[in-house]
Amino acid sequence: MATPCASKIVTKQVIASNEHQKTVHLPEVKVIEVMLEFVGVRNLPKGHKGSVSVVFSKTQPDTIFSANRRLTILSESGEKQVASFHCQPTGNLRFELVSHSPSNLKISRPAKTLGSSSISLEDFLTPVSNLSVEKWLELVSSSGTVSSKPIGLRVGLSFTIPTAAPHVLHMVRSRPFSKSSCFFPLPGRVQFTKSWTHVIDETGNEVISLQMRYSCCPFLANE
Repeated sequence: MATPCASKIVTKQVIASNEHQKTVHLPEVKVIEVMLEFVGVRNLPKGHKGSVSVVFSKTQPDTIFSANRRLTILSESGEKQVASFHCQPTGNLRFELVSHSPSNLKISRPAKTLGSSSISLEDFLTPVSNLSVEKWLELVSSSGTVSSKPIGLRVGLSFTIPTAAPHVLHMVRSRPFSKSSCFFPLPGRVQFTKSWTHVIDETGNEVISLQMRYSCCPFLANE
């Protein structure tokens, strides 16, 4: 009877090398949560008819909040509306008071801007001084005329302390390409296919690109 060979296990310690490692540093983006309400309006033009509301937005480009949103005014509609949204703690919040004239026609008339104003977020958050405020803002007339009684808009605001915003990354893969794709594949020959995978951030900027290579054998020769 044959004697089995004794197996020998060799343990090898693998030391990670930083030679080919690269750290990708993403820019830090701060974010705050804002609670916004329009409480009242005063000094509307004489003879004004129709309903009023407020459109708010950011005056500077914002990677988190870039929309125009509309809210009613509590004193005019009798309905309390509060907007909650996230944005960067920089730039200004812009408010536009718009008027909607009544019409008997089925086609609605375009809204008319009566005036606008803005609030700087840095005044409250750099440094953090007061995280809630309710105040009257004087609106600048859209016509450019100066009135002795400018339209006033009462705004209620509250903020959270700025924190680091999470990064959202997306992977976009390009169509695979083979150098030999335009030739008839040889039997039993290994084909190599390359493709690029791009990692982009929430603003659409490319963070890193990876080239992938895949090997495959189309078919083997008959033995």
